[in-house]
Amino acid sequence: MIQGKNKFDIFEQLRKDKTLIQMRLLGADYEQLTFIIGIQAKKNMLFFLIDYPKGFKEAVSDVEVWEMRFEFIGNDNLQYIFRTSGGEIIGNEICIKFPESIEKIQRREHFRIEVPLETKLHFNKQSADIEMNVIDISLKGALVNSVQIQKNAVFKSGENLKNVKLVFPSKKKDLVVHIKKVSAKRVEKDSQSKRYIYGLYFAKTEKNEETLLTKIISKLQIKFLQKRQRMYD
Repeated sequence: MIQGKNKFDIFEQLRKDKTLIQMRLLGADYEQLTFIIGIQAKKNMLFFLIDYPKGFKEAVSDVEVWEMRFEFIGNDNLQYIFRTSGGEIIGNEICIKFPESIEKIQRREHFRIEVPLETKLHFNKQSADIEMNVIDISLKGALVNSVQIQKNAVFKSGENLKNVKLVFPSKKKDLVVHIKKVSAKRVEKDSQSKRYIYGLYFAKTEKNEETLLTKIISKLQIKFLQKRQRMYD
């Protein structure tokens, strides 16, 4: 558990690096990526300001007291978690009270980030080439859905896929990442779109392919930050 001045130093580093943090509104189906844009002191209390994430006002419209959980990956590639409550919306910012402590988890995690439209996942099953839409991605997994509405799921939870391709659209030339082994961790059917959604885990990836995927994800994060930062320029 991190407290005192060390806690402040972490927040200051998050602000300086514009580190992506994952915000979850407890008790509501709301989760978004954001980043810290400032630190303030009011009445001998510390507050941090975050960039206003899409749909937050609507999510808290019926919530009397905000209860929030934040996660981020530090410069040491370890996961950090903290909780806090209350806050107020000020223009394009949200002002939130500093947490009492920050929990440092001694294991690695990977945030998923949305990908451009037309990002696809390809694999072969029973001599058939199958294409999936990629919804979001991390270094160790992806959320995908079937391109067309299907009566039955393409594969079951726990099933393994080999020689999977991730194809990211690009103006010059599409970027292709090869994953040697992928495991299906979750399979469910979306009640609205009627399409099956699959949570995939990248079980085995060659080092050079993992490096390429890391670069692609970093560029997606930069684009996300640039998009959000424009309103402050």
